[in-house]
Amino acid sequence: MNMRPCLKSSWIVMLGALMLLNSLMLVVNAMGAVSVTIWDIAQEPENTYMKTKIIPTFEKANPGIKVKLEIIPIAEYRSKLIAALTAGMGPDLAWANIPYLMELGFTQPIPETLIDDTYMAQNYLAGHDFKYKGKRHFVPTGTMAQILYYNVDLLKAAGMENKDIGRTYDSLIAAAQKLTKWSDNRLIQAGFAFNGYLETFFNNAIRQEGKPVWSKISEGKFKLHFNTPEAKRAAQLCLDLYDKYRVNTREFLNWNEALGTGKGAIVPWWTWGGPYMNANYPDIKWGAWYCPTYTGHGPYGYCNEMDNVYFVTTSAKGDRTAPAWKLWEFISINDENARLICQAKGIIPLKKSLIQDAWIAQQPDLQILREQMLDPKGGQIFFGSAVESWGVNTGKAIEAIAIHGKKMEETFQAYENIINEDMAKIDAWIVDYRK
Repeated sequence: MNMRPCLKSSWIVMLGALMLLNSLMLVVNAMGAVSVTIWDIAQEPENTYMKTKIIPTFEKANPGIKVKLEIIPIAEYRSKLIAALTAGMGPDLAWANIPYLMELGFTQPIPETLIDDTYMAQNYLAGHDFKYKGKRHFVPTGTMAQILYYNVDLLKAAGMENKDIGRTYDSLIAAAQKLTKWSDNRLIQAGFAFNGYLETFFNNAIRQEGKPVWSKISEGKFKLHFNTPEAKRAAQLCLDLYDKYRVNTREFLNWNEALGTGKGAIVPWWTWGGPYMNANYPDIKWGAWYCPTYTGHGPYGYCNEMDNVYFVTTSAKGDRTAPAWKLWEFISINDENARLICQAKGIIPLKKSLIQDAWIAQQPDLQILREQMLDPKGGQIFFGSAVESWGVNTGKAIEAIAIHGKKMEETFQAYENIINEDMAKIDAWIVDYRK
């Protein structure tokens, strides 16, 4: 008897049954998939990387987890995020670049089964492992800090190179004076254009002194020392740039517009300056140079080592908790994803396996920042806390002195009191209280 037709029919029936079963399983899996939500700010090309590379790759490797990405304009982000988390309806993961989420109690500490002290010591640069109340809530993806950007053509026209800027304030001032142009007592080219960046430049100069700005009173409670010789020295530097050396005026363009329009030769700028210039002023040839200091070496001032980190929030509960940590790990720890985020944001990765990546050397501003960060004489200083009163009120203080001519002693004392009154009301996280 010829059995072949019967066997063939049986295989067809079995194959059909298997295909039907597989389809049913896919439906069941899809219906039973856990949905995890992540919030991020509107920023390119990071959003594109997240949508087209990171999330699809994660979902393919984890078919039981679906990821919902919500993009929110930065101006609305914080208020919406805090409101949602307060109501218990926030995202499972959230982007942040300052630790207000930790200080408000909206983040979960990383399980030690996932990341512990040994892992951090083996994989991250020394001194870049941070804890809040004894617990680690994030790992530092990378760092961003202040350097100098300059107009290549303006330096060339003056017969100068970047090395002529030097690495101290004295050498910067000498170079800036050669690059400054006046016409009928009107500034037409600023040698050192820092308007709009005054607060950052001033605070950075204070940090370079290498002395503590804060003293710790108790856990979560700190006192700011602002009315100090170091702050006065930094303020006098700002005054002298305007009035003694005349490399800028109070009415001149802001730093970014000055560099972008070819009217500013040298500007201070954090290392998001390169992507900004390329996007907004593609015809300007710019270069990068070291942040000036009093000594010519580090510490170079403060940096942000939370510039692009993600937290698992208190909204990640129940069956979403484990998937949320799995997604956090994939975004934060996976080398390729950390590299994508750093490249997109223009930050230096702090993971040992990424710090010597070739792409960093191809970008002059990041190459400079890497050298500053690794400077054995001081490197960069991570501030830590999200004490907004610090930035807002020190900015008001230096503006009152350098722009409006207020007395230094009285102004510093007044704003020191204001900041410390605010500090007494919050549970702050500050890592920069060196002895």
